[in-house]
Amino acid sequence: MSCVQREDDLGRRVQLAGVVVDEPIVLNGNRLGTSRVTQPTMTRFAGGFVALVALGGCGARTALEGDGGAGGAGAAGTSNAGGAGGTSGGCPRADGPANIELAQNPLSLGVASSGCSFGATWVEPGGDTRATTFRVVDGAWQAAPVVSLGAANTSNGSAISWDGNAYVIAWADKVLNIRRMAEDGTFVGPALSSFPAPGNVYIHWLLPAVDGSLSIGLRSNSGGSGYVVYFARVAFDGEVLLAPTALTSTGNADLAGFIHEAGENSLYWTEPNEVGVALRSATFDDAGVVQNAPTSLLTSTNVLVSRHGVAQANGERYVGVLRVTDGPSEVLVARITPSGLDPLMGVAGADVPVLAATGGDVVGILARSDREAPVAPLELSILEGGEVISTQVLGDAKSSYSYAMAGSETALGALWASPNGLSFATLAP
Repeated sequence: MSCVQREDDLGRRVQLAGVVVDEPIVLNGNRLGTSRVTQPTMTRFAGGFVALVALGGCGARTALEGDGGAGGAGAAGTSNAGGAGGTSGGCPRADGPANIELAQNPLSLGVASSGCSFGATWVEPGGDTRATTFRVVDGAWQAAPVVSLGAANTSNGSAISWDGNAYVIAWADKVLNIRRMAEDGTFVGPALSSFPAPGNVYIHWLLPAVDGSLSIGLRSNSGGSGYVVYFARVAFDGEVLLAPTALTSTGNADLAGFIHEAGENSLYWTEPNEVGVALRSATFDDAGVVQNAPTSLLTSTNVLVSRHGVAQANGERYVGVLRVTDGPSEVLVARITPSGLDPLMGVAGADVPVLAATGGDVVGILARSDREAPVAPLELSILEGGEVISTQVLGDAKSSYSYAMAGSETALGALWASPNGLSFATLAP
């Protein structure tokens, strides 16, 4: 995907409908052009206008709207997975793709991208939540020192996101815990705690807002009849804005993914039905109120999903599941349409897929090639324009659910549990 940077987006003077703003554009205390921002960010100018800005592969994408306007901006930025040294779009360029191994024993992994770097979090056996970052230094990908976010906290899993200034990591033991980390792997601000954990909790997604608050998706068995998906919101300092609110009603729900677009939240999950297991979807608002009756997208004897099983690219939504029937299991990747699923790819015998998108219409599909093997090749397939255009092996992965992936404007970053520890690699499709 080619991008064009408008230099007037970065200067002191911005003109819209005859209104001139003759002052620096300042976002989160930083002048635009000196601080990378990858989540849409709002600031108010003279004349009552609002700027929505996301810094991507070629700098800033800016939309100026009047109060009540319906404009928006992109989200992810650029990670340079190859090329010569130097910079591109404000990011240091790497001399080649990342291929890093760390001596860890990771479970329940999560990864996110700032646009230039990637942040990673995982849980070690025994519940120790850990984190690191991967970034380009002097033309080479490097990992920051691994840090412990809370020793022996018996966490089931952690989630990570980029809020425009730092990586935000959340995990739960007896309470929800939050920690922020810079791109160089150092902590930003104090450790925070928020609402009491409702039962046995798995954190599944984080969505930072422009005011610094966090929307959080989690699963809990607090009702005693299996796991239910909950939605909560907390302020920048951990103050509870919305206590955990149930989004699903039946037990044993498993999250497939979450998408936030144009003020609407979409949830995708599986739950048992009279035939076997159904993949369902529904939308909800920021108060946790479900807006429509759940829609059934797929039913099979069993449907296994990753919490990273849904992605959006170029306005299209995609889902990946492992469909289990009386015959061989099959990885199914499909486009989500108003009338249901449009199947695009099926691979017999492979493992539960993870999806992530880059800019344009590129979607990465990450899965082990053999679900039954204790160690199997981890394959990354590139879906572009609805077709698989390439597949390559990144390395060996130890088990199902032991891999995660994030996308930026032009690259994918994969994180997985390998026989040698924690592995990280980048790929520019």
